[in-house]
Amino acid sequence: MTARMSPALRRTIAAIAEERWVTVRYPNAIFDWEVGKAAGGSGGGTT
Repeated sequence: MTARMSPALRRTIAAIAEERWVTVRYPNAIFDWEVGKAAGGSGGGTT
């Protein structure tokens, strides 16, 4: 999902406590061995 990073959205995201973020696993992601992570991202998103 993408969203325009408006000032209001930035404030909302900043207000989320660090311990509330969770890792999202993508079990079928394509691993890029050159960079050591899933292609196009970190191998796990955070929400």
